[in-house]
Parts: sequence; C-alpha cells; structure tokens
Amino acid sequence: HMLLEAGWPGSPTLRAACGGEAFSWSLALQLAERTERVWNCYGPTETTVWSAMWAIDPRRGSVSLGRGIANTRLYVLDDSLQLVPVGVPGELYIAGVGLARGYLDRPELTRERFVPDPFAGVPGERMYRTGDRVQWSFDGTLEFLDRRDLQVKVRGFRIELGEIEAALDRHPAVLRCAVVAKHAGLDAHLVGYYVVRDGAAIDAGDLRAHLKAALPAQMIPSLLVELPALPLTPNGKVDRRALATLEAPRTQGVALSPRDELEQSLMAIWQRVLGVADVDRAALPSGSADGRGQAPTIDVGRTFFEQGGTSLLLVRVQRALRTELGIQISVAELFAYPSIETLADHLRQAAPSPAEPVASARRAAPQAELEDLSIAELERAVKASLLDLLDERDVSSP
Repeated sequence: HMLLEAGWPGSPTLRAACGGEAFSWSLALQLAERTERVWNCYGPTETTVWSAMWAIDPRRGSVSLGRGIANTRLYVLDDSLQLVPVGVPGELYIAGVGLARGYLDRPELTRERFVPDPFAGVPGERMYRTGDRVQWSFDGTLEFLDRRDLQVKVRGFRIELGEIEAALDRHPAVLRCAVVAKHAGLDAHLVGYYVVRDGAAIDAGDLRAHLKAALPAQMIPSLLVELPALPLTPNGKVDRRALATLEAPRTQGVALSPRDELEQSLMAIWQRVLGVADVDRAALPSGSADGRGQAPTIDVGRTFFEQGGTSLLLVRVQRALRTELGIQISVAELFAYPSIETLADHLRQAAPSPAEPVASARRAAPQAELEDLSIAELERAVKASLLDLLDERDVSSP
C-alpha cells in the first residue's frame, strides 16, 4: 500500500512476495500490473512465518492461500477437530517441521494453541491452531475466509466481517476497507469504513448497491464511511479498536426534506419513534431550510442509526409501517435500507405498476414476515409490541 501511495511505478523484472496481513484482491491486481509475478505468502509467526504460497492469477477473481510448502501439513477442521469436506468452512491447523516450540514463559497459552496432531501417526507430533477460518477449493488450494475473532453477532445473526470486507474490496474504486460492529448497550450495528483509490470517486449509495448485489440484507452495514486513510497499529495492521471508537460522521451542510407523500409518511413515523418533535418551519430563521425549501427535524438522507435509532426502535418502525401504512417489510430490509430516502426508493421499486399503491404492493402474509426474523429479532419484536401497548393504554388503570 505504501509503495502504491508513493506512486511507485513497479518493475517488469521484479517478483513480489506479500505477507503479514490478509491480501486484498484490489491490492493484488495493482501489484500484478507492476511486477513480473506476485506471490501471496501465508503463515503465522508460530509456524516460522510462511506455511503456504500462491502466485496471483488475475483470472481467478480472488486471492488464494495456495498450497502448503514443503514439510508442512495443513488441516481444515471443525470444532470437534474432524476434517471437513471441500467447500465447507473450518479452522486451519498447521503441522510440520516449521512449528515453534511454544510461547516463552507462557505454558498455558502454548497448550491452548499447540495441540496434539491426531493425523500424524507419530506420538508427540503437534499442530498449531491458527484461528483463521478457511475452506478447501476444488483445485486443492485454500481460500481464506476470515478470523474466528472477526465473527460477531448482530440482531441474532452470526456475521463474518471478513465476508463483508471482501465484498467491499471487490469494488474497483475501493483501495482499503474494514468493517466493525459497534455496540451501544445490547444494541449493535455494522459500520463499514473505506478508502477510495486516487482518481476514483464513489458515494455511499453506489457502494451500498454494490454490497446488496453480493450479500444478504443482514450483512449490509448500517453506515458506510469514507476515510482518507484507515488507522493502523504500529506493525501496520488495521487498528480495529480505533475504528470502533470513531464517532458517526455528521452530515455536512443542510438536511434533506421529504420529496413526496411517501417520504413524509415515513418521516412522521421516524419522528414519533425517535422522539423528535416537529418544528414550526415558519418560525425558523432565514437560510435554515434545505435545498428543497424546508427545514426538517429528520434528515431523509441520513440513516436511522445516525439519528439516534437502535434495533429495538427499528422494530417499532416496522410495526408502525404495518399498522399505519399497511406496509409489510422485514427488519432485515430496514437494516439494508436504513435512510428514509433509500427505504422509499426500495418501496417504490416493489410496486408493480404506478396505478397500484406502494402499500398494496408490499402487503404479505404475517407468517412470511416472521420467517425473515432471527430469534433475537422476534424477541425484540415482542418487547416492542409490549412497549407500544403500554404507550397506548392508561397504565394506571386496573
């Protein structure tokens, strides 16, 4: 990355070996254009640095870990330490002469990470537990998925952050990216950070559309934030802790108002759920209106979470859409279309013809909606319904 950012032209006679961190496809292609050949060299320090290698092939479409080097054995195992079939994710274990003896003065950690090798057939042989999730390809090479410690649970779904980052990285305008799960109490949502290549341009809406074509709704980040550079640790890896502490960016300039009746209805629901009172627009000072001539209390261009929303409150929005507008929509869809603008566009596209109301086009059996919810979302839906019932009745009455 530093070479490219410094404008390095490359050399047609140079062979590059890259390792140390997950090798992004976009970086691999850029280096392949500037060198004779690029190798992805994989291996943790505990196995004496490199354990597998693969020459970048631009026709493949993704970076492979390749095959094990000489005197190295690679196992892909499940949680019961059983070998998994081709195409099934598992954790990578490495065995062979490259294994370190262990961690200096840390016997417990050594026992945890260096475990007996049941496949060696030789007593005393060990294998190293990498913590990397991989799978075998049909050509006999290893595909890196992500780190086990990059698995998070959001709204009851187990999310692989590495899969989201891989989808982001495949966009031609993205140079570097990282995805983190941000927590507020029991609530959590995904935030994607990305750096744009020099000379390229992309807005969050285009990037969101790119992700929707590759990922299920529950894996679409609620926020997509462009940064000039990703924070790095002293050894050059992405500093995820620093990203997790970044505050959501504030919208620059004036807020956007609803464009039509549908967006006005959605805004009214958001205002009530978020506890944002409407304002007397005539009393606002001159110049406080947006480009559409109004001064909204909710910005239709910003996401629900940027404006104080949580997943529990989003369930209330879902219920209000159903009861007030007759719109059946899953919580997963609301996460995928987190602003009034994107949600309204999604609802309009669902209408089969201009003559048919959007609400009618979105009507569906309640059973179908429930099938889209995870267990955690169902629990939140019940809680939200109970809270709404308490709001609607006089709780002081017997």
